[in-house]
Amino acid sequence: MSGKTAASRRESSRGEAPLDIDIAPRANFGPARGPDGAGAWTRYLVPLGRAAFAAVFLWFAPGDFSRQGIAWAGQQGVPLAGLLVPLAGLLSLAGGLSVLLGYQA
Repeated sequence: MSGKTAASRRESSRGEAPLDIDIAPRANFGPARGPDGAGAWTRYLVPLGRAAFAAVFLWFAPGDFSRQGIAWAGQQGVPLAGLLVPLAGLLSLAGGLSVLLGYQA
């Protein structure tokens, strides 16, 4: 043998000769990695993505409090639209703020 370990030698199930495969460590050509293995770019992209996702909820929530938004929901068949649509707006604001601020993230 040429000093290869059993892990680097593979034999097919059909009884063919084993293949000699050198398993070399992977070269690290990527960006600098932190202690958790994440790249340095995540420091900026995670808050940016969180803000973009929260913006959807925060941008459309004021429409749930307008007379026009409540009337439209009522025309679409939402029961108790005068109560449920503003309640949905409050949930949208609370959810958007919790995502933006990173609550339990």
